[in-house]
Amino acid sequence: MAIIHVWQAENKDFDLALSPDIQVGNVYDKNTASFHTIDYGAIGSTMNEKVLPGRYFVYVLLPKSAGNGGLMYSYTYFEIKKGETLPLKKIFSHDTPTGTFEPWDQNK
Repeated sequence: MAIIHVWQAENKDFDLALSPDIQVGNVYDKNTASFHTIDYGAIGSTMNEKVLPGRYFVYVLLPKSAGNGGLMYSYTYFEIKKGETLPLKKIFSHDTPTGTFEPWDQNK
C-alpha cells in the first residue's frame, strides 16, 4: 500500500526541499514560485485514473504503518501521449531505512 500523488508538470520545475507539505499533496514549483495541489491521486498499490495527455510528476510515499521502510518515498517525471496507457511502477527495496528517499529506478 502507498500514497500516490500526481501533478500536471507542463512548464513546472518542482522542488521537494521547498515542499514541506508534499506528503499531503502540496508541492512547490520554482518556475511560478507557488505551491500546487495534486491533480490525481490514490491510496493503494495502483492508480487507474485516466489522465489527459501531458507531462506529469508522481510522488509515492509508503505510510508510516508500513513498519520497516515506512515513510520511504520516491518520485519521477513522466509523459502521457494521446491514446497511450502507461504502466508506471515503483518497487521499494526491502532494506532501505525508514523515512528515506529511494531513486525511482533503484531497487535492491
